[in-house]
Order: sequence, then structure tokens, then C-alpha cells
Amino acid sequence: MRKKLILICALAILSHGCAFMNSGTGGGFDLQSVPGFRNCGKSEEGFALREKIVLDNCTWTALSAEKTKTTDTGVKADGQFVFVELELKNNSNQDIVLTGIEVEMLDTKDALRTYDSKEHNSILEAVGRESILKGRIRGGETVRGWVAFDVSEKAKGLELRVRDIDLTSSASARINLGL
Repeated sequence: MRKKLILICALAILSHGCAFMNSGTGGGFDLQSVPGFRNCGKSEEGFALREKIVLDNCTWTALSAEKTKTTDTGVKADGQFVFVELELKNNSNQDIVLTGIEVEMLDTKDALRTYDSKEHNSILEAVGRESILKGRIRGGETVRGWVAFDVSEKAKGLELRVRDIDLTSSASARINLGL
């Protein structure tokens, strides 16, 4: 009887603790309240530059974003280039290779500008920036690099959508680039 009472009390404390942690109230530890950190569910909008975004198997951070019509090396955009510096941590224990479908550009009309690794890698090379889509990323490793998009000059409210590195996951997040 005593063991049952202890078990019931322990379960009540644990269930209260889990609800307490998830509610974000009181003195419990709520990871969501840590500045610069939000755990992303299946899909979430409204992230900002320099905010860490934890998806199922990776953590993305958009470090900076800029746009220009031409580069210092004379490469001209059809519309305007948008360069985004990213940091990616592989939270899994498996090595991965980014394919390019993990990163997309959206404007306020949700016009999708997908990242073409061949075309945009050559733009990045021309301006002396290293692509984030380079080789193998080992489990637990963090890498930095750039993505480039050629978007319409009329595009406004540009957002970067990042996806989880596990292609079977539907987790994604949208980052407001302030451009």
C-alpha cells in the first residue's frame, strides 16, 4: 500500500511538473523563455535574424542579410541579389549533406524563390563568399556559410524558410530578414 501511495504521489508531482514547465508560469524552468531560443514545432513563422531556431535534427541561425543589384566583381542580378549568412548545427549523430531544398526565399505574396545551388554557388564564388551547401556536415558539427537568391526588385517583406535536415521531417521555420 505504501509503495502505491509513493508511486501515485510521484506521478502527480511529475505530471504537475511537466504541465508547469510547459505553461511558462511560476518558477519552473521554461526553455522557451531563454533569450534567442525558440523550439520550433512542425512549422512556425516570425523568427528574427540572430535567433536560434531548433528544428527536429538541426539548429539554424540567420546571422545577417543584405541585398544589392550588383556585386563588387561586376556580377549583375536579373532583379536584386539577396545574400543571407547562415549557421547550421547538425543536432543528429548522423552525417548529412545539404541538397539546397532546406533553404527557400519567400516574399510577402509567398512567391517562392528556391535556392539553386549551381547558379547561386557561382554567384557566391564570384563575390568571395563560401556557400553553406558544401560537403558533408558531421553529426554534432556547426558550420557557417551563405545562400544567395536573385529576386524581383519589387519583392518586399522577404523571409527565409529553413527546413529540417532530415527530409522525412516536415519541420520548418520562416525568418523575417528585414529587407
